[in-house]
Amino acid sequence: MEASNVAAGLDPDDTIPTWNERYAQAFESTAPGSSTRLTTERPTLPPPATDDVMVSRIHLGPTVDEVLYRLSLGDLAGAALANEELENCIPSLGSAPVVIAAMQLTYLEEFMVASIDGESTWGEILDSSPFSPKETLEALCQLVDKGALSLA
Repeated sequence: MEASNVAAGLDPDDTIPTWNERYAQAFESTAPGSSTRLTTERPTLPPPATDDVMVSRIHLGPTVDEVLYRLSLGDLAGAALANEELENCIPSLGSAPVVIAAMQLTYLEEFMVASIDGESTWGEILDSSPFSPKETLEALCQLVDKGALSLA
């Protein structure tokens, strides 16, 4: 090994091997005028047949999913009933602030993130919001769905 490689802290396994006969045998010449190709080249084959793969959405909790589903249908009474289980939960930031800042949040979601103090319950946040209960509930559930908030 050369002294410059030793000084750089490299061992022989870290260096690119030099050209020798072993590598020359991996190449073969084709007909005159054509390019050189590897002897180990093989035609590309499709992947082996496997069972169908099904990707499903990760459920973040039946209550939050149920509230979002009910709100999307316009069923405010059903959303309010599903929300009863969340009333005593204390939301906290579920991601680092820098990650939350990079998320595509609406102005309402940003307001809700700013109102999370780690002590107020879900119900207290809903009651103290200057927005309608439907908008506030939807924003809080969307934040849980996006991973910005977690429930304790």
